[in-house]
Amino acid sequence: MARTANTGEGGSQGTTVTTGNSGGSSGNAFDAVVIGAAGALTFDNAHAQHGTYSYKIVGVASAVYAAWQSATLGSHKMMFYRFYSYMTAAPLVDSVVMSFYGSGSLRCKLVSLSGSSGDLRWVDANGATMTTATTAAYNVWSRVEGCVYGDASVGQAEILLQTSTPDALTFNNSNRSTAAWNTGGAIDEVRWGDITGIASTYWLDDLGISDVGYLGPSNLTFTDPVPNAAQWGDTPTFTAKTYSAPDLYTANRIARIGTPAGGNP
Repeated sequence: MARTANTGEGGSQGTTVTTGNSGGSSGNAFDAVVIGAAGALTFDNAHAQHGTYSYKIVGVASAVYAAWQSATLGSHKMMFYRFYSYMTAAPLVDSVVMSFYGSGSLRCKLVSLSGSSGDLRWVDANGATMTTATTAAYNVWSRVEGCVYGDASVGQAEILLQTSTPDALTFNNSNRSTAAWNTGGAIDEVRWGDITGIASTYWLDDLGISDVGYLGPSNLTFTDPVPNAAQWGDTPTFTAKTYSAPDLYTANRIARIGTPAGGNP
């Protein structure tokens, strides 16, 4: 794995997400989808950061999540993540929105806190926490990204949060834990959604995981310039081509906030 991503754009309104219908034009299909009693995980057009659809997650009393597992991700000590989230209000009880696993064991989880603050909090395998300093925004999209380093004694987690301009290259909150967390070890699974069975409803869009660097905004691109033929002795043939630019973005992020615990990607 280098980069794994899913936009949900290959779905249709209200359709339940499965491993079979989550690929195609959406991107990398999920390896597992778990929908507990009375819960729902559907393609939804009520809110979308980009395109037409996002993933609507409705938790009730059992886990509801979609996962990429080792068949897609492999196993890596360093994982970079990115997603966009839309919430209408803080959950009544702390609700997990994303979690990393290794060999079936929880490495760490990202929790949306209950109450009026609506902050996000990473929690490691020992219960150590690291919380955003910026209050979450409701009824708008926010971008959340960062990295996690999996290790039982020098693990680390990071949150980069943009709540006002989701596709901006800067963040209005950056938090990184100490490099002494217990995040278990190598990571081979990410679960998007609730793993605990908490009543909550929220939307996720443009999901991404990488083992090579920060992913940045999902619409981040650059274009090769088209050469001016008048400056050449002959007329070469060039094709303008647009690329996603996570490598450039990663270099910028490392320059701004420093190298993650696991070293440069």
